[in-house]
Amino acid sequence: GWRFGWANLARRPAASTVQLVGFGLGIVALLLLTVVRSDVLAAWQRDIPPQAPNQFLVNIQSDEVEPMRERLRAIGAETAGFYPIVRGRLTAIDGEAVRPEDYEPGRGRRLLERSFNMTWAHEHRPENEVVAGRWWTPQEAETERMFSVEAGVAKRLGIERGDTLTFRIGDEAVTAAVTNLRRVDWQSFKANFFVIGTPATLSDHSATWITSYWAPPGSGPEINELLREFPSVTVLDVEQIMEQVRTIIDQGTRAVEYVFGFTLLAGLVVLIAAVHATRDARRTEIALLRTLGASRGRVRVILAAEFGALGVLAGTVAAVGAAATGWAVTTQVMELPYAFNPMVFVWGIAGGGIGILLAGLAATHRLLAERPLAVLRHT
Repeated sequence: GWRFGWANLARRPAASTVQLVGFGLGIVALLLLTVVRSDVLAAWQRDIPPQAPNQFLVNIQSDEVEPMRERLRAIGAETAGFYPIVRGRLTAIDGEAVRPEDYEPGRGRRLLERSFNMTWAHEHRPENEVVAGRWWTPQEAETERMFSVEAGVAKRLGIERGDTLTFRIGDEAVTAAVTNLRRVDWQSFKANFFVIGTPATLSDHSATWITSYWAPPGSGPEINELLREFPSVTVLDVEQIMEQVRTIIDQGTRAVEYVFGFTLLAGLVVLIAAVHATRDARRTEIALLRTLGASRGRVRVILAAEFGALGVLAGTVAAVGAAATGWAVTTQVMELPYAFNPMVFVWGIAGGGIGILLAGLAATHRLLAERPLAVLRHT
């Protein structure tokens, strides 16, 4: 009985393919919006180190740095260091004027339409891996004009090691050569920068300061008191921002789930329509099987095998597609380690198999109730 049902799929290749594609697309979309979405968010959260900075303080004035450091230490907040910020607009690469409209729409163009937040540093930071060139020496830091550029930004803007960059900082044009390119660990949640200069390049310009720190639970009142003491300082709460991101993702997912839910329903409608399109052929097949001695239960097993196999195939294809998409998003877009979740296949195969099985049996239920001899007499 089961083999006969599976053979029915091969006997109708065109209809089976259309149904397989339709159901597969609907199931893969739902898997991406549920299981895989949760896996990607979990991978992101797993990659955040314990007690990573969860708050940033920005717009700190130079004379507030040391008092701020002492106040944070007093409340048990572990700072990741204080860093100066100098804002400048990139105006030229190798002496050629840079125009945003010369770049494709996207992040590269947006970077050129606003000012860069730059900093200066003497030493190389461990969360910034040099991937091209070398870090400057202590002597060069004090005497030479040099830039270090984040590798992703360099790729988008076509910047290479050895190029000269010109930034407009206030009324002054500052030009320096790119000594190295860096890969930044953004998951460290420390203050990181696309462009870092030597102190000789940027330290003469006015700057505000930024710091990130891990605020222990229950330190909210102390942080609020600190902000009252330094009214020009702004706090950015990473946990609140992440919670807002999760809320937005959940809301967007629910809205899109309805859309793809209707897509899956449309696939069921296609299945029912396909059954009706082959209604006469199926009626005759069932009547012949009944005449040759097959019981109604045996015929139902044959139909269950056909629709169940279609559902399992669609669920398997959908699970493979969802897992591959999840891997691509996790490793290529978010640059995080991917952890395979077998539940993608469990839900995909079980959901596809059971859903299409029940829909197919419901669509053919009336055919089983017809009398075989009456059907054959009118064939």
